[in-house]
Amino acid sequence: MEVKKHGTDGKQRTWQKLHLAIDINMHQMIATELSLSNVMDGEILLYLLEQTLLKINEIPGHEAYDAKQYYETVRIKRAVSFILPRRRAIFWKQGHPRHLAVSYK
Repeated sequence: MEVKKHGTDGKQRTWQKLHLAIDINMHQMIATELSLSNVMDGEILLYLLEQTLLKINEIPGHEAYDAKQYYETVRIKRAVSFILPRRRAIFWKQGHPRHLAVSYK
C-alpha cells in the first residue's frame, strides 16, 4: 500500500485571501474583496473602499498594506493612515505619512 503525504501529489497549490472593511463604530462589514495570493494587500484597498459611499476618516491595517498603492488610496480618500511600516522598511520622501507611525514592537 502506497501512502501519500499531504501536498505531494505534484499539484501546485494556490490560495485566496479575503479582505474585509469593517465599520468599527457600527460593528458591521461595509465591504469585502477576494483576491489571489499573488495580489499585494495594498492594491486591494481601493477596491474595498469603492464599494461604500460612507465617508472614511481612518484606515487602519496590517503592515502588509504598507505599500505606495495604500498611501495613494489614503490620500485620495483624505483619510488618516494607522499602520506600521514593514520591518526593514526604508524611508520615503521627507514628510511622508508613513513616517508618523510609532512602532509598538
